[in-house]
Amino acid sequence: MALVNERGYAGIEVDYRNVDPTLREHFTVFVRTLADRLHKQGKLLVVRVPTPRRISEDEFDSGAYDLVAIGQAADQVHLTAPVNPEAWVPGGDVDALLTWVTGKVNRYKLAVVVPTASYDLTQDGEPMPIRYEEAVRALSQVRLAGVEQGMAMPGQPVRLVVNAFQDDNVRDDPTTQTYQFTSTSPDGQWRVIVLANAASLGRKLDIVGRYAVGGVVVPDAEYADPRVWDLLAEYRQGSGSLPFFENQFALVWQLRNERGEQISSQVQSLDSGEVMLRAPEEPGVYQIAVAISDDGGATTYGDPAAQRIVVPTATPEPTATPTPTPAPSPTPVPPTPTPRPRGGGGNQGGGNQAGTKPPPSSPPPPSTAPSGPMAYGIQAHLIYQDKARIMRMIQGLGFNWVKQQIEWKVFEPAPRSNPMGRDGLNCGRCPGSWHQGALLHRQGAQVGPAAGR
Repeated sequence: MALVNERGYAGIEVDYRNVDPTLREHFTVFVRTLADRLHKQGKLLVVRVPTPRRISEDEFDSGAYDLVAIGQAADQVHLTAPVNPEAWVPGGDVDALLTWVTGKVNRYKLAVVVPTASYDLTQDGEPMPIRYEEAVRALSQVRLAGVEQGMAMPGQPVRLVVNAFQDDNVRDDPTTQTYQFTSTSPDGQWRVIVLANAASLGRKLDIVGRYAVGGVVVPDAEYADPRVWDLLAEYRQGSGSLPFFENQFALVWQLRNERGEQISSQVQSLDSGEVMLRAPEEPGVYQIAVAISDDGGATTYGDPAAQRIVVPTATPEPTATPTPTPAPSPTPVPPTPTPRPRGGGGNQGGGNQAGTKPPPSSPPPPSTAPSGPMAYGIQAHLIYQDKARIMRMIQGLGFNWVKQQIEWKVFEPAPRSNPMGRDGLNCGRCPGSWHQGALLHRQGAQVGPAAGR
């Protein structure tokens, strides 16, 4: 009473929670005494009571709060309705509770405390209100699927999965227009979130309106969907028709390049729990920014969650170089008989002997080693050697390619560096790049400073 008089209040609301049921009579005496003192000074008394516990199909237990006595003494009784969305289905706990309580409290004195905020249900079982933007952001957590280490080939399908929809974690109730799902907090803890908004509040007001109660109380309004204010304004005017809101949750994604420029965008229904798009054809680093909307894409909430993908430069497949066809072997020429020597020159025995001069040696026939992908080759050591001579020798052996093992750190101690200069091992067929591990050269390729490869 001192507080009311000092502050000049028109009255006071008493919200004593968790009162021991054994003190039921004492709490009733307290309410009656306070109401009497306030009324003598023309002040009002409002008593808020917690949600009664349902004990049978049509009976509830109000614990320490005698609703009949409180309803007679107080000017208004604020009845806290359940937070659980399942209680708000037609014919559910809320319908049964309002049927029961309007039989004990004058319905014109009764106001229903209707939950409007989204709630986190994981805090020791006590529902904790959270801001609507936070709940929507938790629902929009996505991850890349089927793309290893964020690497996608040009044109490859990319799938983004909404985490909350995995393993049937989302419970979408069209009758109450609420979503209940599990999510993870920034510190990695699991959370159970009930997402409520103007659409779900509209369903609740429809139920409360059937009982012609004195009004509704909106707790935690600063956490609610901003659209609830338009809905409450219509309800307060008592026009009989409320604006109709229906959830149209959608994922809104944008594909951006390294400069932040938008490449493409799309609005996709949230029903499937995933987003499908194709990686760009051009190589580069891209960001897929994903946000969530509750009105089909017109409005998005929170900072879009960004997923990074890298589209690498495609490496062309090597093309086989045709191998020259060996020339046919020349037809051997029979040796020409050498004439008998005349006189006794060169033969101390004095007798003439028939002799034959051996034919000149012919070059070995070119090798018929197979060509193509399985052609024969050889490993040689070309570094700091007469490369042209070694290559001629290898070709003479009939091999079509040669391999040179190198130590990479010797030839490129730093990116784009070549201490060997033009005499190095850059093949010349791959501008701006160096062979790694081994150099392969087909038959006929020039090797050396003049060739530059």
